[in-house]
Amino acid sequence: MSSKRSLYKTFLIWGLLVLIVFSFVWRLSLIKVPGHKGDFSTYIFWLQTLDRPLQDFYPATGSNYGALYPLFLLLQKNPIEFLINHAVDSDTARWMVFHLSFIIFDLLLVLGIYLVVKKYAGQSWALAAAALYGVNPILYYASGQWGQADSAVILSILLIFYLLWTEKYFWILPSVALSILFKPTIIALLPFILLIMLFKKQYKSIVFGTIISIIITLVFSLPFFGINLVKIVGFYYSTLIKNDLTPQLAVGAKSLWFLFGEKHFDSIKFLGLSYKNIGLLLFLLTSFLAAWLPRKTKNRFLALSLGFSAVSFALYFLLTRSHERYQLFSFLPLIFLIIEARTRIWASILYLLSTITFALVIMGIYWGNNTIWQKISMSGNAIVLINLAIFLAVIGMLWYYGADGKKS
Repeated sequence: MSSKRSLYKTFLIWGLLVLIVFSFVWRLSLIKVPGHKGDFSTYIFWLQTLDRPLQDFYPATGSNYGALYPLFLLLQKNPIEFLINHAVDSDTARWMVFHLSFIIFDLLLVLGIYLVVKKYAGQSWALAAAALYGVNPILYYASGQWGQADSAVILSILLIFYLLWTEKYFWILPSVALSILFKPTIIALLPFILLIMLFKKQYKSIVFGTIISIIITLVFSLPFFGINLVKIVGFYYSTLIKNDLTPQLAVGAKSLWFLFGEKHFDSIKFLGLSYKNIGLLLFLLTSFLAAWLPRKTKNRFLALSLGFSAVSFALYFLLTRSHERYQLFSFLPLIFLIIEARTRIWASILYLLSTITFALVIMGIYWGNNTIWQKISMSGNAIVLINLAIFLAVIGMLWYYGADGKKS
């Protein structure tokens, strides 16, 4: 009997490895396929701007990305020139290098998921978790294939999850700072992260982590702003706090606010509060619950998976300025919940439903006009209601399993 189990396990491991390898062969086969033209045009413009002095970058582009992102683009210039010098046309060369960079991020993600889950649940579940991310085609289509940097954000979420799980609190805020300097999205998770650290009484880590984060921000910002603290502070305040770049619901986001139409929610009020602020308050409440409810759970991996699931889906579903791609971030903690025996069935159902709703939205946006996918997607209220059910189910799991299965 044990030999049969061993043989079955061997077949399973090799099967999962083959699937993961195939998923990257498939990614590489798409490396020349163009993605989202609007984002690609911005990418080309930013690359061209980097031919000038770095201090011209932000005035010329109006970019709201931190200083690490243009430095990341600078690394791509030599490979692009190499391909152009070897008879590849310029647009194709740019797509190839851009896609390859995010395939590398995906590879790091699959490896990181494997290592984290292996430490918690062993090799077989680690490979299963890696496959759940790597083999899901819509996760790659919505990120790297269409010219977005979201896989890099998920990679930073994985790193922060690992640091919280292993209680390496000193490195958490510097890691958040580096992520924000690449792409500011993860700042939305900062209240949740800080609350966990506060509940763990990690006051020194918060103070010293903040100081180190400020130093890191200044160091990477100097090439772009010089020794001008007013410009540096003004840029990051405008980008991270004020953020007037997206004054209405992003096109295609099937969040709670889609039910009210794609409007300027800053000016629409209910009981004296704008819809934008109502969404923000709901998100902060979710962040508090995500940090507070599982704080005494003995299984820290489960507790953090529950918390990250709730707050990452809330980032997509409750904030009025969400983008359709932000649903991506909730898949990572859902995969971790599938690994956990107590939450496996519910998490698997939610992962499947989330994949379906996300796929409908992405295909509705990118597969052109008058396709069946767009018609399904733009009928969106049904998708919103399913997403509402997913959100409430995640909160229910957080409430129940966060208290170790004891009703409150």
